[in-house]
Amino acid sequence: VGPEDELFKYVQDIGTDKKDTIVFGFSRSDFARVAAKALSGSTDIGLSVGASAPNLRDINPNFYSVASPLESQFIAINEAIKGSGCKASDTLAIFDQKSFLSEQFLKRFREQGAGTIRFVDQLDDSAFDDLVPKSNCIFISLNFSESQRYLGQVMKRSWSGHIFGTGDWNIYSAELIATLKQKTTAKFTVLVPTGWLTDSSSLSKNFSHRMRKKLGKDPSPISAYTYDAAILALESACGRYDIAKGSPISAKKPAVLRTYDGVSSGGNYLSKMQIRTFSPGAVK
Repeated sequence: VGPEDELFKYVQDIGTDKKDTIVFGFSRSDFARVAAKALSGSTDIGLSVGASAPNLRDINPNFYSVASPLESQFIAINEAIKGSGCKASDTLAIFDQKSFLSEQFLKRFREQGAGTIRFVDQLDDSAFDDLVPKSNCIFISLNFSESQRYLGQVMKRSWSGHIFGTGDWNIYSAELIATLKQKTTAKFTVLVPTGWLTDSSSLSKNFSHRMRKKLGKDPSPISAYTYDAAILALESACGRYDIAKGSPISAKKPAVLRTYDGVSSGGNYLSKMQIRTFSPGAVK
């Protein structure tokens, strides 16, 4: 769906019919928040396939997300920063004050002992180029589309270090891989939090094999999130799964790709976060 007002009207129309419906999709938090508002007041259930916004149920008590909450993402990123020998205090971090999620990341980053903080509206290409040589670690708290310009600039340099992205980068992992295939003398690692890897479970391995055979490449994490959301929506429609509790009603568990450990108060399904690693010419 196009602009947010169009999405709002489309979802609102679904909510005004007299059928109890499970509406799923909405891969990003901004879209999920719009959909949650649009369904507010209806008995329909909303299920996002990728929103990490921690307050969906504040907007609509019947709205959930199979993606772990932002807090889980940040914990994984912070552990990756420490594991790479970096510290928050000596990391260049870029945020967008107009983005709800980026603002939430900023709040948590400052709690860890903020390093060099810059905002996108104050950071032109020249200023970024001046900062890169002084930094071994860079945290780009932006959606992937907004981050590409900075990755592109790093690719033009002989720079070594670590770049940390947000979960949104996994939605565009194909574009990220394409960016990293460009010719470069830079030697850096990109670390991105994810709730799913191709070898996470036997079901995941089988799913990845089938998708690889059909598409010629590994499925992205958002493919797995969407698959799980579709399975849970169908199981719920058949009376075998309680989306609100994140648990099966029948003895048989749904054949999903990830393991869920309940639902947060904000409506996010809880599951283990891992780190996916990319670098020029290689992906893990």
